Amino acid sequence: MKNVYIPNPCSENWELMSSQEKGRFCSVCSKCVIDFTEKQPEEIQQILSKEKMKAFAEDFTVIN
Repeated sequence: MKNVYIPNPCSENWELMSSQEKGRFCSVCSKCVIDFTEKQPEEIQQILSKEKMKAFAEDFTVIN
């Protein structure tokens, strides 16, 4: 798995965000925030490769 760099990660309180199927919704960012810290590399790869996540791709950089 390559490293994923998120230049501007959401700094809002995770516990205060409303729960969604794939993560939590941040009303400040107006985005679904996914916590990768407890996920296996295969799970992260699957999430990042899904067609639905194309808009999300603008918010991170994959480093070789």
